Amino acid sequence: AAGENGGQLKWVGEISIPRAYSEGTLVLKDIELRPLWQFAEDRLAFELADGRASIEGRYRVDWNNELDYRVTRGEIRLRDIAILPQAPQDLPDTSLALGSLTLAGVELDGAARHVSAESLAVGELAISGWSEGDQISLVRLFTGDLPESSTQQVPPPAATNGGETKWTAELGSLELSGSSLRWRSEYTDPPLLEVTPLEASASPLKWPLAGDTAVMMKAVVNGQAQAAVEGRLDLAQGAGSLSYQLAALPLTWFNPNFPPNLNALITAGQLQVEGDVTLAQYTPLTLALNGAIKGFSGKLKDAEESLTAWETVRWDKLLIDMEQHTVALAKLVIDGYSGRIHINKDGSINAQNLWKQEVGAQVEEVKEDLAAGKPWVVSLPLIRISDSEIDFKDESLPIQFGAVVGDIDGNIADISTKPGSRARVDIKGSVDGYAPVSLVGSAEPLASPPALDLELTFEGVDMALLSPYSATYAGYAIERGVLELDLKYA
Repeated sequence: AAGENGGQLKWVGEISIPRAYSEGTLVLKDIELRPLWQFAEDRLAFELADGRASIEGRYRVDWNNELDYRVTRGEIRLRDIAILPQAPQDLPDTSLALGSLTLAGVELDGAARHVSAESLAVGELAISGWSEGDQISLVRLFTGDLPESSTQQVPPPAATNGGETKWTAELGSLELSGSSLRWRSEYTDPPLLEVTPLEASASPLKWPLAGDTAVMMKAVVNGQAQAAVEGRLDLAQGAGSLSYQLAALPLTWFNPNFPPNLNALITAGQLQVEGDVTLAQYTPLTLALNGAIKGFSGKLKDAEESLTAWETVRWDKLLIDMEQHTVALAKLVIDGYSGRIHINKDGSINAQNLWKQEVGAQVEEVKEDLAAGKPWVVSLPLIRISDSEIDFKDESLPIQFGAVVGDIDGNIADISTKPGSRARVDIKGSVDGYAPVSLVGSAEPLASPPALDLELTFEGVDMALLSPYSATYAGYAIERGVLELDLKYA
């Protein structure tokens, strides 16, 4: 039989009324799906603008005693699916398109209540949508006005052998290729994210969930950020291990997620990380990663200059054990750091304006959460600092003062929470490029309370630079002089 829109039906087989069975091969080819949608059009929010389906396979149905049925060598294909909102003005920029879907190698056994398929391949899936507050456009698109009878509880299936027989299913492999996601939300800047290409796979899959499944996902966001995840998961237990990679992720995208009290913005910077994570009940147990933040800068919202910036901050072999409460980092490298400490005309320091209001209570809550359970053990053998500078400016004086401590280079070694451990500090630099500065000694920054034993030394500082202070507090300017200064902090 042939339909007016090109669909075809072909059946070759036999049927026996006395023996109460039928078997054969059934083929439905290029059946147009829109007429089926039209039956429920008035109860659906979406329009099926296009789409065709093909189904084929061998079957046997036996109704002599109890209904028994079996399908072998089955295949289901969908193509050219296009779903749009019936009221585009209510759901703009929302749609779903599917180039092809093929479910191959289908085996269905009614007596055993088992269905399996060799593979499910999805190609050219394109999803567009948005979220605003608690509204998600795709949810609204597929939420229809269903009749009340359809929402009534479905009775449980008939029990056999004194217990309920449940359906089981198995899929050899799932593959998503050539697909894309176009999503708009208030949680990123820019608000529109285009994920293309989007690829994913999983094999095998079982229902009820059991056994390990190999999973993979790759995506490129806005033609820039690249993400990849690969590994094995027990989907029933949420246990397994994954390796991940993230490259060229702009940190400015996350500005809308900062707390309202934070009076700062990230103005530049890209994140790249790679590592492994082990999971239990979908909760990370251990996390290992290497990564870096490059080209970073951040500023106060009402300021023109950056509050802080750096060329590269890189961490090597960061290991976090959530069960043992340990954090170990082999090395932290800070290169090209630039910080600004500015005293404003009203005497406040620029960093004081980082928060619009006090957050002391929130800090105490976080400290209580961290203190709960087993104490955390932190180990950081080396912080390497190079080619960095601190820009100091005091605008509270009648004559503005400014100096740059640059050429900062050195190490901070052996930071640890281990009782009795002391970090060794050895950092050198210069004031305005000519007067050496050094910070040498030891510290216990993670102890409670923290402790310092440091010596800060300035050599050959031109005292004429200090005239803004001497003029303000002593009434005299300094014509000339050289300052040697040793400060011991304990």
